[in-house]
Amino acid sequence: MNLVFFLFLLLNCSVYSNNLETITTGQIEKELQKKFKISKQWFEKGNVHNNVKPSTVKKEKSNNNDRIKSDDDWIAKSARRTGGWIERKKTTIDQWQKYRLSTLKRWQNKKKRFHKDIKTYKKNSVKLPVKEDQTVEGPYRYSSTTKKKIVPNAFYRKTLDQGARPTCVSFAAIRGIEIHLAKKYKNINLSEQYFYYISKPECKRSPCSVAGSWATSGLKEAKQKGLTTERNCPYQNRSVPGNETQIPLKPSCYRVTHKVEDFYKIKSINKLVESLDKGYPVVAGMKLTENFYKNDGVVEWKPDLKKGKDGHADGHAALIIGYYKLPANLYLEQGNYCFLLANSWGEGWGVGGHACLTEKWFEQQRYKVSMLAISGAKKVF
Repeated sequence: MNLVFFLFLLLNCSVYSNNLETITTGQIEKELQKKFKISKQWFEKGNVHNNVKPSTVKKEKSNNNDRIKSDDDWIAKSARRTGGWIERKKTTIDQWQKYRLSTLKRWQNKKKRFHKDIKTYKKNSVKLPVKEDQTVEGPYRYSSTTKKKIVPNAFYRKTLDQGARPTCVSFAAIRGIEIHLAKKYKNINLSEQYFYYISKPECKRSPCSVAGSWATSGLKEAKQKGLTTERNCPYQNRSVPGNETQIPLKPSCYRVTHKVEDFYKIKSINKLVESLDKGYPVVAGMKLTENFYKNDGVVEWKPDLKKGKDGHADGHAALIIGYYKLPANLYLEQGNYCFLLANSWGEGWGVGGHACLTEKWFEQQRYKVSMLAISGAKKVF
């Protein structure tokens, strides 16, 4: 491998600080290029990690004012001074490449299994029982200056699988809360089982059979009273007939360990983009189309999608963790953005459990109620 390439990697080391993010976004960008003929340079332009080009690097010696203009000379001298820096960097990159290839192979195997079990996920798509205010959000102007935004810590761990239960809202909300906690703590693992319980207040005292929930009630209680860990309240991936919340819960489920600091409702695309720019993940509800189930990282809008809408796809919720801006020639066909979604169907869906929804698809298919931006979370013990 070229020595200049190693320097480029060093200067862009933050790109490689999160392997899952790098692999996932790289694969999704490839799919966007393939589907919409977007050039690779489009994604690199305006991306802070890719602004430095090795050919323009100039290094000044600290002992004198002689400027070294040749990259190769500077790298060679740096290698001599650091005693094998280049070889160590090469080992690091080789290890990263092996990790990338093994990850892609694992995702491919899981995708095959996901396609075999796809009826399970279609069966558990239910009409979201949302009871939201119908107030109309007034005109709101916001324009992002970046081509790509990923919420920090969005890839703190691999995508989970909700299994054969209609608990998508719980998985979306919990991942959003954990993203905030991952800024300060390691190995965060909160209980989706408990969140589903608090998101269905009508099912807390006596068993009920109504499937599905919405996140507003759960986030309110998580802010006022708190949440617990997966260890205290393990998730059960099979439903109990006639008892959606699986009460009574274990006594340990009520041990509060964390709280939501705040969240707020948003209805417009502009506020969605602004929230993502602030680093806030957003829970959103949508009705699914057939191309949502089987995709290679991008879910695009097509005029005939409504006719092919799956009969079981009454509703689903997932977490929006970022966006890509689309070129101007796609605005009319697909909208201004492609929103990066973290799903809860395991690593076999999309690219490692993630995909990009074009703005046109999202606007046509989303529930016309408030999305929920999670703006903070904390540990309480």
